[in-house]
Amino acid sequence: MLGSIEKAKAVTISLKREENEIYMHIEAPYRKDLLKFFIEMCTNWLIPGKNLFLSKFSSVREGQLIVCEVLILPAHEEERDMICENFTLLEDEIKLGLRSAYHAKKLLELKGLFLEEKESFVKETIRERVTRFPNYFDYDVFPLMQKFLVSVNEEYKNGRSYQVLSFIICTCYRISQKLLDGIDEVSDKRHFFLKLIPISESTPFGEKLILGCCIGMNFLKDNEILEDRHLLRAVKKYCPDVTLVEGSYFIQKDDKTLIFYIELEQEDSFTYHEIALLKKELKEQVKGSIESLVRPVFMPRNEEEVMKYIVTLSKQVTTVKDLPQIVIMFNEQTDENLIFTLVMVRPLFEMSPQIQKILESDDFEVHIEKVRQAGYIRKRVSKEASQIRICMKKIDYLREDFVVDLYMARQAIVSWLERYLGPVRDYNGGMISRQMEIFLDFQEKISGNGALHPHRLSNFFHALYPIELRTAVSVQCLQEFYKLFSVVIEEDRDYLMREDGHILFICMKETKGVLDTILALKFSPFKLLQLQLTIHEKPILGFVFFSESTDEKNIFLHSISRCLS
Repeated sequence: MLGSIEKAKAVTISLKREENEIYMHIEAPYRKDLLKFFIEMCTNWLIPGKNLFLSKFSSVREGQLIVCEVLILPAHEEERDMICENFTLLEDEIKLGLRSAYHAKKLLELKGLFLEEKESFVKETIRERVTRFPNYFDYDVFPLMQKFLVSVNEEYKNGRSYQVLSFIICTCYRISQKLLDGIDEVSDKRHFFLKLIPISESTPFGEKLILGCCIGMNFLKDNEILEDRHLLRAVKKYCPDVTLVEGSYFIQKDDKTLIFYIELEQEDSFTYHEIALLKKELKEQVKGSIESLVRPVFMPRNEEEVMKYIVTLSKQVTTVKDLPQIVIMFNEQTDENLIFTLVMVRPLFEMSPQIQKILESDDFEVHIEKVRQAGYIRKRVSKEASQIRICMKKIDYLREDFVVDLYMARQAIVSWLERYLGPVRDYNGGMISRQMEIFLDFQEKISGNGALHPHRLSNFFHALYPIELRTAVSVQCLQEFYKLFSVVIEEDRDYLMREDGHILFICMKETKGVLDTILALKFSPFKLLQLQLTIHEKPILGFVFFSESTDEKNIFLHSISRCLS
């Protein structure tokens, strides 16, 4: 019995050389892909670079063995010598491929598969997965495979092994199945999956490690989008020099779900430290980068409001030492631009340069619409009122989630004015300016988590209320509150409390009735800083309670505990 098994595994191959003919004979265990491998090696590699014609080919199956004979008629003696010489070099490789289907595929790939053959190997590999793992793969994987192979370009497919292509397709399919399962369970919740695939790529300078990225998500709104540019922007935060691999973009999208795959590269290989960092941080970064498209807003400017501000600002300029008074009004948002109207009143001296010669900008488009006189200071110095249209590129003022940051755009206008005119007084933006000063100080002092999640940091700060207390508390107090908030988010805590002297910090998952209960206590608004914010579909509540009274703290804690129990 053992002898028959060993005989079935045996492979013999021989070459017989005659004057004008060459005979090849093989005996090997039968395998359905064996003939294809043997013919490929004979026709393409006995004389590299030339497709060799086989004058005669025959095969007979004998039990578990297959016997093949090949007749080759060389064109001339030199060609005959070359065939015999190359056969000596290829003999061991051919035997290895005849023994093992895996090695046969590997050898053909190393020798250079035609694209059609590579795609057939991909189909065969996926068919094997469906057969071996029916609980994970079904026949609906083949439409996905076909779409992937059509979507990516030929240069990309030629640069990837059939194993890598098969693995990418299977990964996309598994993520799509997990996504559909999640939607079936909870349809109104965000389901988001991200898988990073390290891929070794051959270059003229050696092997280089690149990253494949497969993402699956469901849409909660009709106007949500996630594209390669959103992914690239998120990755650049950790790897600034990263670029997209051309031709690797694959997307499958319907009304409810999105699956897309793309590869990332940089000049050098990705390090294992970079890959570990991306695996840890990238999912939440990309999830927070989902963009909600907003239709352009058009609202004709109210000229009465402009005139009202001119009159109001002129009343603020009463002495020659008064600063220029400004009002910044947001007018319109288009697909590419933000448009503001700036109203400015300033003392105008005889030697003062004209406003048209002062206000120039390379950063945005400035158009001075009207310049008029708005009265006099002590009947000697005139007041100049200017109405200015400012058009700014929207892309320069997008946050990580692609929301337009009007605060940032507004501050850019103020900074631009101060560069040309010196200090100005922002009549309707004093509180905004103060908030921005505190936020920048807060942002500068937060390290680690705040540096990695600036979008979260900004949302946290601007969700604090009342606004008056937000600008009055110390930056150190904000730091402690943010640290507590971050722990609740990252460690998925239900409730967390910290006490520091007369300050009580509390952060929790939103619980029904807590806000109404706290409001019923009727504490002074200057004793309680509140936070209500949703991060990654998790509603979070937070409180900073300022009191030196132990009784007040106990009442506050008891009220919250009663809601949680």
